[in-house]
Amino acid sequence: MSQLVKKVLKNLLNNMNLYEPLVSIIIPAYNKSYFTTKCVESVINQTYKNIEIIVINDGSTDDTEIVLSNIKDKRLKIFNIKNRGACGARNYGIEKSNGKYLSFLDCDDTYQLNKIYESVKILENNLDFYYTYSNVNFINSNGQIVGKTPNFFNHPGSGYIAQRLILCDFNITNSTLVMRKECIKNIGLFDENIFIPADREFLIRLASKYRGYFINSFTTNYRIIDETIYKKVDLAFEEFVYMLKKFQNTNVIPNKKFYNICMSNICYNFSKIYAHNNSMSKFKEMIIKSLKYKFFDKKMIFKIGGLVVLYIFPYLLKIYFSKYNKYKYD
Repeated sequence: MSQLVKKVLKNLLNNMNLYEPLVSIIIPAYNKSYFTTKCVESVINQTYKNIEIIVINDGSTDDTEIVLSNIKDKRLKIFNIKNRGACGARNYGIEKSNGKYLSFLDCDDTYQLNKIYESVKILENNLDFYYTYSNVNFINSNGQIVGKTPNFFNHPGSGYIAQRLILCDFNITNSTLVMRKECIKNIGLFDENIFIPADREFLIRLASKYRGYFINSFTTNYRIIDETIYKKVDLAFEEFVYMLKKFQNTNVIPNKKFYNICMSNICYNFSKIYAHNNSMSKFKEMIIKSLKYKFFDKKMIFKIGGLVVLYIFPYLLKIYFSKYNKYKYD
């Protein structure tokens, strides 16, 4: 083979390696101008450069609009809209996006430098996977890492993971998701009727139809300054029940038995949140509901033990659950 042919082939291979499909990074922003700036900066600094940064200022009443206008980057697109909520803002961003891939980032979270590069590399080289997600670092208001997702139990793995997600034993942080935009045609947009479990509900729809790839690294920084679920627990519980009912009689929740298992898990999880908020009557109510939906399971001893401790040493529950959400405060 002549040197000229070898050179041409080498150049072709190099050009193929340089191909970077466009990634649309969608950031809904509401009244967190300082954190939004840090968020956008982390995207601008990505090692992967072929991106469009779509920031939807969702009716902010602070200086978010002014702060965003001072950021100069040709890849940044800012849309100022009337308040629609996080799901409405994400849906608006999806409609305005042009990328082959979609990535979602909350305005108080940030990316590690190689986040988009690692995600796109996996999806481009594994065509049977349609989205990626990863572990996260927990950061405080100063951006300092104060914890990490414990990967020995936090993720549901790779593949078709919808049923593992709806059991609510695992969590996927929305800000780690990168997906093929083509999936939207089949699964639809974010459900604007709910707020707290909206990320999970969207992911379950995605995971019910497409295989996902778990990246076993910490590609995203999740800021833990504001845990809405601890402030609106009753509403959060109602929304989780609404989510379950949406998937009844589908491949995700195919029968009553599996529905009961899901409800038992949700009641058990919310019992701990109520205990954290020092609402022991609601803690008791949720534990009893959990046992009624599914008595014999691996959590049974903790449920019964919790009720016993509540009656004999209630102050011990208060002490234990006051630290239940380890990263709630800075």
